[in-house]
Amino acid sequence: RSSLSPPDTERQASDSTIKPNTITTTTSIASGLLVVDDNPVNLRIIIRILDSSGFTTVSAQNGQEALCILSNRSTLNSATAVAAGTGSLHESPIDLIIMDMAMPVMSGLDAAKEIRRRESVTIQKKKNRRIPIIGLSGHLQDSYAKRAIESGMDEYITKPFRKNDLLEAIE
Repeated sequence: RSSLSPPDTERQASDSTIKPNTITTTTSIASGLLVVDDNPVNLRIIIRILDSSGFTTVSAQNGQEALCILSNRSTLNSATAVAAGTGSLHESPIDLIIMDMAMPVMSGLDAAKEIRRRESVTIQKKKNRRIPIIGLSGHLQDSYAKRAIESGMDEYITKPFRKNDLLEAIE
């Protein structure tokens, strides 16, 4: 697995981002993003990018930790909760997940499947909404992008990527 590296100025954004589905979500400066990666260097770099762009971030080191975090969050829109003064860094719901695909304990692929399974139950009861998931991987093969989408991820970004690649995927 590769760590994130400085941007390659010759590389085009379209080379690293695959968008098979259109994500219809609104993210704002108060949006809560869950970043999941077992590589501490990658995790720090991604969080630094997001924090410097005004996002509120929460992190996990594997899919199982991510599921625990999601289980402890409310389903209110975090931008509304923070704006109303009723949300905080520790209480605001997750509006988007950025998750590595290959991790120990529970992979991002397995976590995405479980998130979608749980959402299907709560959405039917109108108690939840679908959280967009952006998958990350150092693998360039189309088969990895296909596996990401089949697991329930909405987008797939290859590592290393540029800051703008990540921010465009969030939009």
